[in-house]
Amino acid sequence: MSAERVVVARLLAALIEDAALVRAVHGVYDRRAPRASAPYIEIGEVTASDWGTKDRAGCELRIAIRHIAAARDDGVVAARIGAVVAALRGADDGCEIVSARIVRARSGYDRQGPWEQLFEIRVRCLAA
Repeated sequence: MSAERVVVARLLAALIEDAALVRAVHGVYDRRAPRASAPYIEIGEVTASDWGTKDRAGCELRIAIRHIAAARDDGVVAARIGAVVAALRGADDGCEIVSARIVRARSGYDRQGPWEQLFEIRVRCLAA
């Protein structure tokens, strides 16, 4: 399995398994959730670039996570997403996650839509 698929599957499972996060949102989705009602979380675009060493193949993934809410969040969701991302390290299915962190976050209202937070996470992996 590709590193992208391994990491996204691991991230999705970790978000779904976080009890405090599940209490705060109606659902966690991989890619677009067109009929979901706020609040919910969706894993968005994933971009990959080379991050290997002389003796090991590797990649750096940038993954977008969107939190859509009806009103401004009290910080619970952002804190839980940060905790889940920080705990992603470890080996899984031929891929070793050596670092994971939120590198960018922004929030705001869309004129026509709900309040949203966007997190960009960086995950660095090496072949196990």
